[in-house]
Amino acid sequence: MNKSIVIVCAHSIYPHVKSSEGIVNLNWCEIMQNSKNCSFILMSSNKTINTKVDNIFFIEQIKSTILDSIYNYQKAPKSSIKGIAYKVGNFCYLKIRKKANYNSLYELIWTKIQSYNLEKALLTENRIVLWSRILPTLSLLPVITIYEKNQFPLIVNINDPLDTDDSDILTNEEITFLKTLNIASCWTFPSFALAKSMAHKYNLDLDKCFVIPHAMKDCKELYSFDSSKTGRIKIVYTGTFYRSAFTDDFGDNLLKFCSTENSQKVDFIFVLSQYDTFSIDWIKKNIPNAEIHLNISRDNVLKITQEADCMLIVDSVKHYDLLKGKLIEAISQGLPIFSITYPDSVMDKITLEYGGFAAYQNIQDDIFNKFVALTDQLKNVNWQQQFYDKRKKVIDKVSEKNIAELTENVVSFAIESFLYNKGISTIKPIIKEKNNWP
Repeated sequence: MNKSIVIVCAHSIYPHVKSSEGIVNLNWCEIMQNSKNCSFILMSSNKTINTKVDNIFFIEQIKSTILDSIYNYQKAPKSSIKGIAYKVGNFCYLKIRKKANYNSLYELIWTKIQSYNLEKALLTENRIVLWSRILPTLSLLPVITIYEKNQFPLIVNINDPLDTDDSDILTNEEITFLKTLNIASCWTFPSFALAKSMAHKYNLDLDKCFVIPHAMKDCKELYSFDSSKTGRIKIVYTGTFYRSAFTDDFGDNLLKFCSTENSQKVDFIFVLSQYDTFSIDWIKKNIPNAEIHLNISRDNVLKITQEADCMLIVDSVKHYDLLKGKLIEAISQGLPIFSITYPDSVMDKITLEYGGFAAYQNIQDDIFNKFVALTDQLKNVNWQQQFYDKRKKVIDKVSEKNIAELTENVVSFAIESFLYNKGISTIKPIIKEKNNWP
């Protein structure tokens, strides 16, 4: 049986795009490279595809010098030569464009190159499935551009809610996404809560909305408690500093905790990838002795988390339905988790199921009380054993094996749904053991 060819259109792939979205997408792509039933080929910010037809047909993934260059130009500092050159080129494009199909010169070039190469592949091979991963919705543009001429099974993955406006006017992200309403075979989401809210808001068929948790690579050695360790507990936070999550009440609870004897058992370590002066000031004000690292490589970030005793993960009230990549990363390492969140949020439910500590932003002194409890319980042997038992079940749900199976099931459904809707097949598509976790 021939493998299905899955062309993944995901603009953000780490390390070319250094973002949490890029890391999640990279992990998923690397996991799916080992698929026995599908061949996964990537189009991203600096990669495209090349179609060859000699004695045998095949599609290969290649690095594009043009895509790499234009990305570097539009990302360059505005005062640099590259930055100025791109700014001038973009200004000229915006002045002469006849339609508002593309919001920038970068969007135009990226979409045109990917569309051209994608169309060549589709004209030669009829086993192709397209899997577009957003955000950004830029990942949808090549697919939308060519769908009318070359129809195919399309899967759209949405990791985060779309950018919205307080008014009734649709944003550019929403306008682009809604173009998939009648052409997508199905949609995937990292949490069922996000799937439900997106389906309700944009009138998606919930029966065609599937959950695949964020992908993280399996760790060979999970975190284990060292009974001989007598040092301070290392609590680590990594990633973006969200102002909406690091609230005044959260800060007050931290400052209160730092004035207690229990705080002498703890070292707070912050590894920030996106931050500003406010971020640094907030941390220094509320955790005076915090250790702060800025702009370090991912390898060094992983070295720090491997030496952690607990991962601190913080929710904004806007993140209620989201599955954070940092949460899954901590789970994949088997690390204890302290979540600052809201009752019944996705992060709250997973943290408790996993055996971690969940403290709530909207309950007075709850964060302070849970920090005190953590310092007392983390070294308790009975608590440690309960944690080992609970975490195993959750780790299994986000394992490479499970992610691969869920992905392949969705690919099969997309193909069957496409053939059924086109009248090519009379077999109504069904998903094997539909997953609604988390």
